[in-house]
This record gives sequence, C-alpha cells and structure tokens, in this order.
Amino acid sequence: MAQVSGITTYHNSPRYEGLLWTADAEPGRGTGTPFLTLMGGLNSANMRVVPDFDYAMSAEYDYAAPAQPDIDETDAITAPDASSPVLSQARNALNIYQEAVNVTYKKLSTMSRLATDIVINNVGYWATEGDPVQNAIAERKAYILRKIARDANYTFMNGVYQQSTDSSKSSKTRGVITACSKNAIAANGAELSEALLQELFKDVAENSSNQAFQQFPVLFVPALQKQNISKIFGNQPDAWEIGGMNIQTIMTDFGQVGVVYEPMVQASNASTDTIALIAMGVCRPVFNPVTTENGSAGLFLYEDLAKTGASYKGQFLAHMGIDYANEKLHGKITGLAQSRI
Repeated sequence: MAQVSGITTYHNSPRYEGLLWTADAEPGRGTGTPFLTLMGGLNSANMRVVPDFDYAMSAEYDYAAPAQPDIDETDAITAPDASSPVLSQARNALNIYQEAVNVTYKKLSTMSRLATDIVINNVGYWATEGDPVQNAIAERKAYILRKIARDANYTFMNGVYQQSTDSSKSSKTRGVITACSKNAIAANGAELSEALLQELFKDVAENSSNQAFQQFPVLFVPALQKQNISKIFGNQPDAWEIGGMNIQTIMTDFGQVGVVYEPMVQASNASTDTIALIAMGVCRPVFNPVTTENGSAGLFLYEDLAKTGASYKGQFLAHMGIDYANEKLHGKITGLAQSRI
C-alpha cells in the first residue's frame, strides 16, 4: 500500500468508508510484534535505562580446561603462580527512533467528506458513520506508535550494529539473531528436521551451561516452519474425530521451549527461512532518556513542533536498543528450505 511522505493533505490521503484494516500482512512483515510483546513491550517494567548511546550487556570469562592435578610433596612446598581469567565485554548501541505527525488544516477541516465515486447533486457523498477515522491527528499518532513498535520488533531481532563515531554516522543496535554466532547452524537449503532442532537445543545447552533453558526459551519461527514443527513433534489427539496439531511447547532434554509464530524473524522476501531460539528471560529494552531544552526527560517523547503555516506538526523521539545479555544464551538455524515436510 502507498505511504505518504511528508505532510498529510486533503488529496494524498483520501477518506474511505468501512473497517480500518492493514493490508501489510505479507510474509516476513506481519502486523503484530510477538517478540517485543513477549519482552514486555516498550513500556516494560523490565526495561533498562542507560546514560549513553553505547552500553555493556555482559562480561564473559572462560575457565581453563579441567585437568587432574599433578602436585607432589616437593611441589607443594612452594605456592604455584597465580591464574585468573581475562574478561571480554559484550556491548551494544542505541538507535534513534524519530517520526513526525504533519496534517494540513484543510485535511482536519474535512473529516466527514469521503473520497468515493458516489455523487449526489454534484456533491461528494457524506457518510460520517462509515468513516473509520474521526480524529486525524489521534489516528496518525496511533499509527506512528505502531510503526515504531514494528520497527523496534524487527530491529531488536535483526538489527546490524554500528557505533556512531561522529554526528553524520548513525548509532545502530545489534539484534539478538544477528548476534548469534556460537550457536549458529547453517541448514544450507535443507528442510527443517528433528535432527537440526535437537542439534540447536544441544548447542545452546552446552554453550550456555544450560542457563538458556532456565530463562524462558522461545523458538521464533515463520509460518511454514511453524507447521513443520507441529508435524515433527505432533501426536495424535485423544479424540479421533479431531484432526490437526498446533505445537506451542516442546519438551527437550534440557527444559521446555515455547514455539511462537513470528513473521519478522527474518528479512522480507528471503529465499530461505531462519528460526531463532531466544532466552526471553534475559532480553529487555534499553532506553537513553530524551532531554528537551527545558530540562525535562522522558523515555519516549512526543512534542508539538512550531507551526510554519496552516498545518499541525509534532514529533515522536526515542533512543532505544536491546540488551540480550550474552549471545551464547541464544541460537539460530539459517538457510532452511521454504518447503512443507
């Protein structure tokens, strides 16, 4: 569907009758925000507030390989050299989210006039009871909030990290799926199988010391792979007159895993599918408060902007990112064939 770039006018955003509905439900895009919703949303009580655009998520260290001590009596007379781990830092960055609301006074003045082909006595047909939008500014604000939530939902999974080194370079948050490197399985065009899923569960359990399975792990999958998972793990129901399966929980050797349909688990129009196992208990949105010229600060700002003519203008502004702790708590399978098994 078309998008208005810039100011909303009487002519570029006509009114129609009927139920207001989005036609954006296509593969890879969806209409909801399952991942963001499970994380608690943008007003989550689990959120984290940071003082800068760059922030740390976790510090990691390794133990030496376990070994049997070989210390005799003579050796024990003298204390050995000390040993200690070297820490590594997992970092991320915030994104700036900025959207504007801009509607002309003419558009606001004609809320009841519908752009239809029905004409009575050379006058456009009026039918306010069929207009799904009665307040253009409120509707645009609600639309922008949903747009920001969708952008955050996608970015928190698939965002590519970029540190801002000057005012002309954007700060970008790294998504949890992008971050997965230790527990990353390449299917190379193969169909989803129990063997691939069990390999993913094993890798995540081993590399996280099973901590991931104590943090509400959820398998986020596109539509076709959701059907495949139900076929792989499904059982015949007790009632033989009822057919079909909808697997929402998988019992693994390491703990339970939820299964959620999430269209934004991968980029739109991808030729292969990606599924991601994410430990939701360690994921939380991160904010840097937006401070205005009068000193007030908010995690999510809306303000009216100065008028330059016969139109209303305002803006939303937020500095947001995601903290997913350590990438070893999560995993993914990429390159899956888009076929039903």
